[in-house]
Amino acid sequence: IFLSMEKRFPISEENVRVNFSWTDSFPGNRSAFLSLITDKISSYSTVYEKGAILFNLATAFANLGAAVDRNQPDGVKYACAHFQHASGVFNLTKELMERHPTQVKTIDMDPVYLETLSVAMLGQAQECFYEKAIADKMKDSTLTKLASQIADFYGRAYTLIQTPKLYNFPRAVELGAHFELRRRLFMAGAHYRFSAALKAQIKYGEQVAHLRIASGLLSDQKNKPFLKLVSPEFQEKFTVNDTQLQQILAIAAKDNDKIYYQPVPANAPVDLPRHQMVHSKVPEKLGSIDGSDPFAKIVPFDVQVAVGRYKERKDGLHRVLTDLIEEHNNMAKGSLTSMGLPGSLLAHESSTWPEDVSKKIRSLQDHGGVDTLLKSFAEINEKQNTCRQMCENALKSLDMEEADDQRQRELCGSSWKRTPSHMLTEKMREEGAKYRGNLEHSTKSDAFVKRQFTENEKMLFQLSGSQEMVDKLLPPPKKMLTNMPIMDTLRNLLQKLDQIIAERLKMRAQLNENPDVTEAFVHATKSFDELIAERLKPYEDIKIELEKNTAIQEDLLNQISNANNEYTTFLRSQNMEADNERAVVCQTVNVALMVYLELVGNLSEGKRFYNELHVLVDGFQRKCNDFCVARAIERDSLLKDIMENQQRQQQQQQQQQQQYQAPPPSYSTTATHAPAPSPSPYGNYPPPQGHAPPPQGGYYQGAPPASAPGGWR
Repeated sequence: IFLSMEKRFPISEENVRVNFSWTDSFPGNRSAFLSLITDKISSYSTVYEKGAILFNLATAFANLGAAVDRNQPDGVKYACAHFQHASGVFNLTKELMERHPTQVKTIDMDPVYLETLSVAMLGQAQECFYEKAIADKMKDSTLTKLASQIADFYGRAYTLIQTPKLYNFPRAVELGAHFELRRRLFMAGAHYRFSAALKAQIKYGEQVAHLRIASGLLSDQKNKPFLKLVSPEFQEKFTVNDTQLQQILAIAAKDNDKIYYQPVPANAPVDLPRHQMVHSKVPEKLGSIDGSDPFAKIVPFDVQVAVGRYKERKDGLHRVLTDLIEEHNNMAKGSLTSMGLPGSLLAHESSTWPEDVSKKIRSLQDHGGVDTLLKSFAEINEKQNTCRQMCENALKSLDMEEADDQRQRELCGSSWKRTPSHMLTEKMREEGAKYRGNLEHSTKSDAFVKRQFTENEKMLFQLSGSQEMVDKLLPPPKKMLTNMPIMDTLRNLLQKLDQIIAERLKMRAQLNENPDVTEAFVHATKSFDELIAERLKPYEDIKIELEKNTAIQEDLLNQISNANNEYTTFLRSQNMEADNERAVVCQTVNVALMVYLELVGNLSEGKRFYNELHVLVDGFQRKCNDFCVARAIERDSLLKDIMENQQRQQQQQQQQQQQYQAPPPSYSTTATHAPAPSPSPYGNYPPPQGHAPPPQGGYYQGAPPASAPGGWR
């Protein structure tokens, strides 16, 4: 929910004022950027909120890892996974804070501290592998590598937390002591395991040298101030390991001195081989919206503008490329028609329909023939009428509301003080005019498609009939030609041209695809200009492919023209040019089949267009209706106020008239006058009252901003 909200609402102190508050995990520490010592820090920033959420999530993974029972079969495995996830999320938080340094308001959100925690979690995860290796009784050489890597992780964590801006805090000093003691403990363990491997190799002198290093790491006097800062349980564990190592060292040294007499190296290698088994991992679903998005329908204004720019450029490319495709399709069709192809070729190939023509006829019939076209025409006509009626009704409602507003303004005069309708409906009327223009343009396109169907309607009806009806269309040949090289050449060229046209039809289908790109812009990780260029690239690629396609077609048409001239010359030499009836039928059928494919594509595009337009016009109509309803409620309320005001004025006038018409008061000569009131220091006016203080907090125009609940931090 937060990720979706962050994308759609401009939360800041200047825009949508949502104040996020969290508690510092270093209680009582001074904020990095504030002058007061405080535990709770607030910010009008989604970055700060996201960082705090990630911090708590990493803490939750760390707690899960610590709570797992490692004595269970899969306990070590689950604990290791949790610690790696904790490391990954701490590292993710660090990267977020590095990108937004102004949001580092507390020491626990400092990138160095977050990196320290990430490395420490890797040390915890590596410990799980070490425990598993001990339980599985692996070789001492393997245990040496695992323990040495653990010590390296804690050593890095100790180095990081010694950064001056961190080490001034008591909590950081405690953590540093813990990291250093664990480094020494596991480094001593690594040397102990390494010495055991040396003992197995009968290298007793080197064994003693590494045991001395191990014992020295634990018995060093530098450990004492660190041990005071850790828990009693850890102190006891550390002391027990120190005692045991001293005993093991004493026995090994005694055996070497009295039995083996091997020299003990003075400078044994301190660095041991390591093997890292763990890495920082981020949970798979982190950063993705799981389940339904409650803000899915809310689109930020800047996204709307960017999507509008994208659609404007896309529509421009769509128009240009679609017109080019139609132009080159018509050019190919016109060139073939002028050459009488493929009719003149089909007329002399066989006594029945050629195989490729038969396939096209069967395809037409499989698609439903003319019935499919008629249903599509009816569906498009119905949707067009519905869209037009909705658009006109919406605009009519605006006209009626404006007329009503003007009538009330004339009746009420200066009392009618609300904004005139024409000033509020300008944008809606522009939108309605745009839809009217779309409908007018689509009506012309529909008329062209309908005319194209009408011109070929008779032949299409015949081709949609039975096979017997289709066969009767073809007159018998006067003379057959077979195995003629020029016919094979011409046929192959025509097939290549069909492929070129089919490729353009695929391009047009791709151009007609209209995926919703709003979500892509809402969740964009790059600039809108880059995203627009990326989304328009497929159209640019189609433009390049179309240029190559048309160049190939131009070359093919030249080859077809030359081959057809040769073919026509051959027919004349054989006195066969008189068989025009069969050629005309073949040509007419072939043209009708091509028109059918175009009609199917155009009608499919038309249905898609009207479906999309219906959604837009429906939303426009609802917007207009909502506006009119709101204006009607406002009108009734204003009329009520005007009438009540008029009634109050009439009552005041009546009261004044009654006062003027009342009889004069009677005076008695015996009446006593009341004593005059004592003069007031304020004259005849009531004493002045003090002014009420202005509201505190600066929220003169609304409630104070909401605060997010505190968290673990």
